Amino acid sequence: MSGRKKGLGRGLSALMNDAGLNDADSPIKTDGTISDAKTSLETKSAVPDSVSNLVDAPKDPDSPRQQPSVQNVAISRLMRNSAQPRKVFERDKLDDLIASIQQTGVLQPILVRKIDSQSAQDGADFQIVAGERRWRAAIKAGLTSIPIIIRDLSDRDVLEIGVIENVQRADLNPLEEALAYERLIKEFGRTQADIATSIGKSRVHVANTVRLTGLTERGRELLMGGKITAGHARALLVATDPDALAEAIIKNDWTVRQAESWVRDDKSARNPNAHKPGKPADIKALEQRIRDTIGYAADIRHGARGGEIRLKYKDLDHMEALLARMGLLSS
Repeated sequence: MSGRKKGLGRGLSALMNDAGLNDADSPIKTDGTISDAKTSLETKSAVPDSVSNLVDAPKDPDSPRQQPSVQNVAISRLMRNSAQPRKVFERDKLDDLIASIQQTGVLQPILVRKIDSQSAQDGADFQIVAGERRWRAAIKAGLTSIPIIIRDLSDRDVLEIGVIENVQRADLNPLEEALAYERLIKEFGRTQADIATSIGKSRVHVANTVRLTGLTERGRELLMGGKITAGHARALLVATDPDALAEAIIKNDWTVRQAESWVRDDKSARNPNAHKPGKPADIKALEQRIRDTIGYAADIRHGARGGEIRLKYKDLDHMEALLARMGLLSS
């Protein structure tokens, strides 16, 4: 995995490999028996090359890294992390995982951290860092215990692991991703460049994603619900009336290009001269020369097939004076 992912430091990467985050919901390949699978779990470096320099590197750089210890605990001792970036769990994928767990159990451990008694709820003393979907599926499957790996992690570590785990597996909705990045920036002082390096994405991707936090409530609702794409959402951000555009997208099943075209047309209608090119300097100079010579404002319109000169008058007397000057009326 380290050959495919980039930008993740050694510590966070090692941590995720220990917890099985790269392929967290995929069964471990074995000879076919459940006992083989469980044995493989104990020996496999289970968590992805992704989360990195945060945790697992030993404080003494000369000391070898300790192998993770997997233990089974009562499932009731685990509680979800309310700050988990992922808010929406697709029902069909969850159902598939439930069926798999009912057959083979949870083959990869949940990454957790110990919580103090004040934060504990209903007897739970571990907070899930990565693997909430497996935990939810295990409960639905009727399991009473679940394998875990315990790590001492800061709030920032937890958020970063949650973001990286889900982004790498494309599990985060674009708005969930945007809100997670925003939190890393505002609460933990991370820069967009830092985040881009950590998740192996471009800085432009991070910047464009963070912009989605500027959506209206209606825009957020549609994006979170999968009714519009991130491309549609970016069109909403520059629309004069984003909610009207949002409804038009839904009603007409518009593509992103159609939404962007609506934005351009709307802006042109509101300000018809916004994109009108200015006249060349020589045309403006000629207009001024006519004005100075005959005393009438001139409007010259020139194109590839010729053009026209318009002379402006104030009233009928002014027009008659112009015609007389041109020899068309007797003075």
